[in-house]
Amino acid sequence: MPKFFTLTKENNVFVLTMKDEENENTFTLDVLKEYNKLLDEIEASQENESLIITSSLKKTWHNGLNIKWLLKQPSEIIIAFSEIAEDIIIRTALLNLPTIACITGNCYGGGAIMASGFDFRYMREDKGRICLPGITHKIVYSESMHEIMALLPNKHALNEMALTGRAIEAKECVERNIVDAVWSKEILFKKTMELAIMLSEKDRKTYNAIKRGLRKSLVLYQKSIKRKKGL
Repeated sequence: MPKFFTLTKENNVFVLTMKDEENENTFTLDVLKEYNKLLDEIEASQENESLIITSSLKKTWHNGLNIKWLLKQPSEIIIAFSEIAEDIIIRTALLNLPTIACITGNCYGGGAIMASGFDFRYMREDKGRICLPGITHKIVYSESMHEIMALLPNKHALNEMALTGRAIEAKECVERNIVDAVWSKEILFKKTMELAIMLSEKDRKTYNAIKRGLRKSLVLYQKSIKRKKGL
């Protein structure tokens, strides 16, 4: 039974809801392992489908790395966590079906990086910000993280976000193409579902081939990582 997520399906749309209120939807090793298993289930299906990832929390979509948890871990856990985290953000960006981030609140750090890898991003217009705070916390982004962040279409906005750590609210996010659209709280999920249903009607194999073509540099990067690991 999933502890940190809820996975449902309607109208050929998978809805993966993050629900870890205690830790504000942050990444720990247990969270990543559960997330990976759910992605296995989603990717195993061969039907024409799409995926929405949303959050049940009032203020937060995803807050990235759980730093308090990580600081308490021995070195072997930190190493395992880092490897799995990097693999998962790449996997999310290359999932074999259409993906939409339904950003319901704050989207910080690793959460913002993960959101950068979605095919589409819809955001609540009256609450929540997107932020890459590595510069503020003296955290250097890995090569994998840079590969994912580079998927954002507005390179000028990405440059500013990464080098200043400034949190950007919804109106500016849509103006600068960081997200595709912003909607009120009342209709955000409805609009996200409308897009997801439309995308679920596309041929999955064709969609996946086109997505991987558009993200060729990330595909090649993923292959290079697998070669290094002997996979």
